[in-house]
Amino acid sequence: MADFQWVTPPNFSTKESIGKDRLNTIMENMRYLFRRPRSQYIMPSGTIQTSSTTFVPVSTSSFRLSLNLPVTCSVAVWFSAIHTHSANNYGETMFDVLLDSSLYLSSLTSTPLTDGITRNGSRFSAGTSKVSAGFWIWEEINSGNHNFDLAWKDDGTGNSIIQAGSVFGVMQL
Repeated sequence: MADFQWVTPPNFSTKESIGKDRLNTIMENMRYLFRRPRSQYIMPSGTIQTSSTTFVPVSTSSFRLSLNLPVTCSVAVWFSAIHTHSANNYGETMFDVLLDSSLYLSSLTSTPLTDGITRNGSRFSAGTSKVSAGFWIWEEINSGNHNFDLAWKDDGTGNSIIQAGSVFGVMQL
């Protein structure tokens, strides 16, 4: 199937007949919008935990998303992580996104910011469910095949635990 590119929509005038060429332009724009490369994972069940105090992928078998970008472009990145902590009144979990095992979204370098892209600043009792979520636009990603990993770390007080229902996604813009 051919790759379609966005074509600026024509201006329509009142009571104008819409011919085959205009309908084809609209159809090709719809194909472009709905066939852009995208990938999403929703954790169906269970939990994953870490006690790492440096950023590591949540899981390279499930929270690693591959995307083939036909051109250099921006990518939408989103996640919503339902998580708990084993420490009582203290544990915090930080999240970041890692591109091709070498570039962090928080810093756009190979070294992430200390708190990543999100950190729970409040302290909760052990086992209390929290949600960390966000939506970012990552600009100027080169064409080619890329891996995006949801990465996380613990504050060193116990174990961070991610739960079923957590979501991670990427899409070409």
